[in-house]
Amino acid sequence: MVAMGIEFDKGLFALMNFMYFCPYDRRPWDGEEVDCMGQPVLFTGPPGTAKTAKIGQFIAYWGGAMHSLPPGEVGEGAFGVTGVPEGKGANMRLVFPPPQDVDKFSAMEVGGGRGLVFIDEFRDASRIQLPAIQALVHARRWGGYQLPPWVRVWGSSNDQNVSGNGRKITIPLANRMYHVPWPIPTAAERAEHRRVMWSRTGKVKLPEPHDAEAEEKRVLALWPAKIDAAVASVEMFLQRFKTEKVLHNMPEWKSDAAVGPWPSHRTWDLVENAIAGGPIFGLSQDQVQTLASQAIGSKEAGKYFTFLRNLDIPDALPWLDGQAAFKHDPAKLDRTYVLLHQAAAVLQDPDTADKPRRIEALFGHMKELKNTELVTYPATRLSSNPLTVGLCSGPNALALLTSIRMTLERAGLNHMERR
Repeated sequence: MVAMGIEFDKGLFALMNFMYFCPYDRRPWDGEEVDCMGQPVLFTGPPGTAKTAKIGQFIAYWGGAMHSLPPGEVGEGAFGVTGVPEGKGANMRLVFPPPQDVDKFSAMEVGGGRGLVFIDEFRDASRIQLPAIQALVHARRWGGYQLPPWVRVWGSSNDQNVSGNGRKITIPLANRMYHVPWPIPTAAERAEHRRVMWSRTGKVKLPEPHDAEAEEKRVLALWPAKIDAAVASVEMFLQRFKTEKVLHNMPEWKSDAAVGPWPSHRTWDLVENAIAGGPIFGLSQDQVQTLASQAIGSKEAGKYFTFLRNLDIPDALPWLDGQAAFKHDPAKLDRTYVLLHQAAAVLQDPDTADKPRRIEALFGHMKELKNTELVTYPATRLSSNPLTVGLCSGPNALALLTSIRMTLERAGLNHMERR
C-alpha cells in the first residue's frame, strides 16, 4: 500500500499502526487520568534502508507532528539536562531550560494534535545523554518537561558495529521498549518512493491525512476487554512457572542479551499489549509472537506460547455457542480461569453479536463450576455492567445474574478486584 508517497509493506504498516495507536498505560494529565498512547520501540537496521523516511511519512499519513532528535548531532542540552545559572550572588540558582521545540507539542490540544519524538541514530548517544533518553522513552519526560500523553516516543538506529559512535545502550534502557529489526525495502518500494518524489506530471496526488482521533476512539472502545483477557493468560503462565526466572530475569551486563529484550515486570506489560493489540490492528499470530520475543526475548516468549497451546482450551465464542467442548478440571484451574476471562472479554466487545444468549450461556457455565474464587472477576465484570444486564432478556437471564451476585456476596467477594 502507498501512504503519503512511500509504499508500505502491509505487515510493516500494521506493525507501525500498533506501535502508534496501542495504549501504553494511564497517566495523570491536567488533573485527570488519561490514556497514554503508543508503544516505546527501537527499530534497528542497516543504513540507507529508509528508516527515517518511512517513519516520517507514516506520521504524516496520520496528520501528526514529528520532531527528530539525533543524539549525535545535538548536545545534552537538547535533552534538557544542561544546567544554566540564573540570578546573581546568593540568589543564583541552577535551572534547566526546556529543550528546543517542546512548545510544538505542549501547544497541542487534547484530542487534537498528536506527534512523535523520534530519537534518530539512537546508538550515537553519549553516556551523559543516555539517562535522559531513558526517562524520555519510558516516562516521556523531556528534561524537566512532561510530554503530553498523546505524543509518542520511538527510536531507530543502525546496528551497533556500524553506528557513528557504536555505543551500547544500558540494561535499564534496553528493558523499556520493543527491539524490532527494520525490514529492508524491496526494489518496488524504493522505486515507488522515487517516482512520487520526482513527479512533475501532477498525476500523483498525496492523500489527505487520515483521522487519528477516530482511530484512537476505535482502539480504546475495544481495549478494556482485550487487555483483560491478555492479562489473565499471562498471570496464569507466571503463576504456573513462578519457581523459574520468567517474570524477571536480568542478563549479565557483559552479555549480548544485556542490550536487547529481556523479561521484567515492565516488559511483560509490553507482551500483554501485543496480545491485546494483535486482533485490534490485524496482526497475525506470528507477528504477535514475534513482538513478544522482541519485548522479553525468544526463550521466555516461546515458553509462554507453548503454555497457551498446552492449555488446550477452545475459542470463547464456539464454546458459548455449544459448538466446542470444554471439560473443567479442578486440578488445572488455570485452563478454566483463562477461558472465562476470554469469554467475558469477547462479550464486552461492541462487535460481538447475539450477546443476550451468549451471556446467559457464560453465566450458566460459571454457575456449574461452583467455584466462587474462579468466577469472581468475570462474573462481577459482567453482572455489574448495566449494558450487559440490559442485553439479557427473560427471567432465566435475570435469575442467573441474581444467582451469581448472591453467591459472590455470600463469599464477601462481590467487589473484589482481580488478584
